[in-house]
Amino acid sequence: MATSIRAAFVAAFTFCAVALAAESPIDQGTRTSGDVAALQQWTVNLEGYLVLRDQALQEVPRLRLSSNAADVLKGRWALAAAIRARRPDARVGDMFTFEVRRTFRKLIARGLTDHQIVVSDLMAEITKEIVPGAPPVRVNDSFPWQLGAAMPPHLLAVLPALPQELQYRFVGRDLVLIDLDANLVIDMLPDAIPRPVMPQAEIP
Repeated sequence: MATSIRAAFVAAFTFCAVALAAESPIDQGTRTSGDVAALQQWTVNLEGYLVLRDQALQEVPRLRLSSNAADVLKGRWALAAAIRARRPDARVGDMFTFEVRRTFRKLIARGLTDHQIVVSDLMAEITKEIVPGAPPVRVNDSFPWQLGAAMPPHLLAVLPALPQELQYRFVGRDLVLIDLDANLVIDMLPDAIPRPVMPQAEIP
């Protein structure tokens, strides 16, 4: 029964996401058929991960809210291990495929422009929470929250919606996709935010 309910949820999510792909924040003047196809591919990638995740959930004790931190961590580690076992060769680009990367960068650049966000100011905001010595982000590893948890709302608004189990986070200029219950890095999009434009020196 749980599997059938989950399958129905995935189907509904896929239908909605594909429909929204045609209404992406990329306006009609700059949207291409490649953008629409990329967002549809992103939806397919998400659907595949959710199915895999659901299979992993069947192998571990049901996750429950608990005031016992040890129980929470035990459940999180068990789910993460089950997901890793089902995608042992996971690497950068599995979810953010080539076409998806291009369209996501385009969406983010558009969000920056529309909201007049200065990249250097944004980067200062994103990096101010980073704890020195924090480990790097690696796909299929736990997400190191010492790197901060920045997700500017204006940029979140231009990205495709995610199911509640997943979230986007910026680490430096990279966009990271995280499974919250497993605290697992699912994929990352390098250079999601364009490099800050350096002011040119005045010629005397």
